Order: sequence, then structure tokens, then C-alpha cells
Amino acid sequence: MEDRGMGVCGKQAGCNTWVGNSKCIKGIQHEVINKDNRSGQQTKGDSRGQQGTSSLKVYYTNSRSVRNKIDELRLIASAGNIDIIAITETWLNLKDREMPSECHIQGYKLFHTDRVNRKGGGVAMYVRDNLNCCVRQDIKLEASATESVWLQLLEGREKLILGVIYRAPNLDRECSKLLWDEIRKASTYENVVLMGDFNYRHIDWSNLTGNLESGDFLDTIQDCFLKQFVTEPTRGNNLLDLVLASRETLINNLEVNDELGESDHKSLSFNISWNSPNNGNQVSVPDFRLADFIGLKNYLGGLNWNDLTKGQVGGDGCRYDAFQGIVLAAQSNYVPNREIRSNKNDPKWMNNRLKYLIGQKRGIYR
Repeated sequence: MEDRGMGVCGKQAGCNTWVGNSKCIKGIQHEVINKDNRSGQQTKGDSRGQQGTSSLKVYYTNSRSVRNKIDELRLIASAGNIDIIAITETWLNLKDREMPSECHIQGYKLFHTDRVNRKGGGVAMYVRDNLNCCVRQDIKLEASATESVWLQLLEGREKLILGVIYRAPNLDRECSKLLWDEIRKASTYENVVLMGDFNYRHIDWSNLTGNLESGDFLDTIQDCFLKQFVTEPTRGNNLLDLVLASRETLINNLEVNDELGESDHKSLSFNISWNSPNNGNQVSVPDFRLADFIGLKNYLGGLNWNDLTKGQVGGDGCRYDAFQGIVLAAQSNYVPNREIRSNKNDPKWMNNRLKYLIGQKRGIYR
């Protein structure tokens, strides 16, 4: 959906740089629900005895809020065996509102840039945690409040640069230029894939022409020799959501699919030609064998639950969120985690019937 608010740029408050249960790298937060390494370091899977695959499966969407669609995203990740999920308009605020666990997808690392002080905006990428991945600190300016995330995948000596961008409608030329500068920096590398909602309605992609507003953007992608792959409208009759790559052979099997939940944007799925490891994901799970149940019981039993929840506005849903947050925080203090490797990322409620219905839904849309 087009965000009607003006975007922000430069050093103004616009993108969340808070660090709590996350590690923040130049405005990009890296959630550490799974046991991830320090910012800028690669997180490596154990690929002993495993064969790699020749492509990465990518799912992109403008979600118009992740929080109320996270179960559907978990289902898509599991049923589609997705490697990378890129999202614009996440509407997240993991500093003041959502908890990291609410947006967690098992087997994936979350990288995100949130917009603060105003509703809307924000971008995120979920990356399967068996992929060697790090944040590119040199592409996104430290003081920039651009709504973007830039990552690098490394396989052998080959690098793949991945980016996701949200450009708000009516974003002024100066602020838009910060995004185009990031694209120019990223395009100094050989393998680049960029996704996002750029909110340009009047571009003729067959001739690479547009109006005055889109001129700088078109100049940038042509100067950087980027090819745009989406050919169908993604919101109403407008082609707003784009996939760009530095080489035509990087992208294949691109499809425009149905919307995620109540979003008014079509989702995109495609493959990136890239040799990726086929080992299992590293998953952090509670180790109840070593839990301090007596300490947990005493802690929870000593809380005044009425006082903790009565100040919550918004009805039972908000009170439940507060209750869940307290219990999960207590669990993290009294129940240690252990790391396991698993090839199965299915949510606990996933079954064969749901997978069948997902297939039917996709078949009907096509």
C-alpha cells in the first residue's frame, strides 16, 4: 500500500536505531532470538557431507503490517521452503511495541529497519540461518534514515549483495537521492539483487521512460546496468513493487502471486541463481531438562497479575500480549536454550491438510 505520509532522511528521527534484544548495525537491527554472531560477522552453517543447491527461493511482499500476518508468513516459509523473505511496510516497532518473539520465524535470522514516531514504513529480510550472511555496513550510511536493508551472502569466494528498499510516496528528491546513492554503492559488486516498493506509477518499463519524479531513479538503474524483472501490476493497475538485478541470469521463475492477508499488494516469488548450502537450520529451543522450575514457579507466583495487566488498553488482545511477554521473559531467565539443527521449519500447527489447501489457493490464483 502506498504510505501517504512523507518519508524522512538524513539525521532526522525516522528509522529505529534502538538496541535491546537485537544487534543494531548502522540502523539495521539483527534479531538474536536464534544464537547469531556479532554484527558484521558471517553466521555459518555446518555443511559437512551436504550438497548445495543451484538457486535461492525468494518471497517478497509489501505486507502492510507483519505482526497480524506472521502466522501466514511462517506457513509460506515452511510450505514453500523459502530461503529469503523480503518485506516492505512492516509497520514494526521492536523498540516500543512488538516483542522479537512475535515476529520470529523458526530457522531464520531477521534483519530489519523500523520507522519510528510515525505509523507505517519499515523493511525487513528473513534469511535462512544456514546461509553465510552478514550486514553490509559500507552501503547504508550510518546517519541515514533510509528505509533499507543491505546484506551479503557468501558462498566460497562469490558474493551476493541483497537489498530491500521502501520509498514512501512523495518522498522528496533529496531524501530519495540517499536511496539512489545506496544502490550505486551496491552496484559496484558483480552480483546484486534488489527488491522493494518504489512507488513510481508512471514508468514505462519497456522503454525505460517516466515522468520528472522518476527521472533520477531511472538514471540510477541505467547507470548501474540493473535490469528490472517484474512486468505485471502489483497494486491495482500500478507496477510499484520491483525486482532488479545486475545480471539477467541471476533471476528466474519470477511470478506475481496473490496478496499476503489483507495487503493490497501482490506478492512476488522468484529464484536467484546461486549455489546455496543444503544443510539444516540452526534452531534455538528451550532445554527443559535443565530448567529451574522451582525458581520459575516462585517468580511467577510472586507477581501481582492484576497490576501488571490492568493498565493495558486495547482489550483482551493487549492483555494477552502483556501476559505472554511476562511469561516469555521469565522463561528466558529460568529455562536455558540449546541449539539443534533441523531441516523442518514447520510451525507446530502445520499439517498436510493445510499444505494441500495452500497448493489449492495458489492454483486458483494462477
